[in-house]
Amino acid sequence: MRKKALLFDLDNTILDFSKAEAHAMAFTIQHFQAFIENAELFEKTFSQINNHLWKKVHLGELSSHEVQQLRFSHLVDSLNLSIEATQIAQVYETSLTHPIFWLEQAEATMHQLKATHLLGIITNGFTHVQKPRLENSKLSAIASVNLIAEDVGIAKPDKRIFEMALDALQVAPQETLMVGDSLEADFQGALNANIDFCWINPANEPLLKHLPTPQITIHSIAQLPNYLS
Repeated sequence: MRKKALLFDLDNTILDFSKAEAHAMAFTIQHFQAFIENAELFEKTFSQINNHLWKKVHLGELSSHEVQQLRFSHLVDSLNLSIEATQIAQVYETSLTHPIFWLEQAEATMHQLKATHLLGIITNGFTHVQKPRLENSKLSAIASVNLIAEDVGIAKPDKRIFEMALDALQVAPQETLMVGDSLEADFQGALNANIDFCWINPANEPLLKHLPTPQITIHSIAQLPNYLS
């Protein structure tokens, strides 16, 4: 597949967000252990609330900024915690920014692809979290374009954030491949913007029935150079 530009999702495509999330959650629970009676319930409840709110972002019902405002206030209310939601958010979200956890071979692959393609990153995360992660990982220098949904006021799968990346890289949709792990945000967004898609699917998850088959399906971006001629 010949492409001039590659657009990447950030979390669980290049960087291991699952590992960063586990680290941040463990740190947060330890930090507030005097207020948290059941650590397992705290983590489970947050995960349920967080996933529910992000699904609303993918459906266009919420902005990423609203997720940031709501998820910890809902958590505090659900568990009747005697902590300010903003305090929990600050500790948790700061913990997400360091250390940086790369997916296996992802850093080397991104440097390899930089030599042959124009690169861009599109993430739905929060600016105060994603910007330090992009800088600390040096991805902000590897990719020519780094778009954060909260910065631009538009989140995936809205085609406009993809069009912003195309305009910044000065490429057409047919010259571009979107690479990501989320069917709801990355694949649906690529479809909306008429961009070919590479699905990162390490767990061999089934494709959602309403979606067409992606042009490429691989376990990690380390495999991607094999598909680009």
